[in-house]
Amino acid sequence: MKRIHLTKDEKTLIRQFSRNNADCPQGMSQATFVNTTIQLQKRGLIYAEIGLMKVKTAHLTDEGKSYFEGNPQLRNPFPWDIFFKIITVSTFVVSLAALFVGCARLLAMQ
Repeated sequence: MKRIHLTKDEKTLIRQFSRNNADCPQGMSQATFVNTTIQLQKRGLIYAEIGLMKVKTAHLTDEGKSYFEGNPQLRNPFPWDIFFKIITVSTFVVSLAALFVGCARLLAMQ
């Protein structure tokens, strides 16, 4: 299954919901708890019953269970596209520098 980028709060809630615990974690506001739960539900990782800014029940969906089993550390995907862009730009800069140095040496020889 393709990895999904999750925030720290989303990771905390997925771990908690995998244990069938729908209580608000200590140190997290009720509004953040409900909003993060809604975001996880939109992604299809959990099913939750939410009413009047309170989460009544929450558990992982089949997709959420398979995601959690395939990625138990809940590591975010590595941004390969950014890595390749950095390599491309740095190669371009080095090539330009080599071109200018070569041209300067040719002009100095005359």
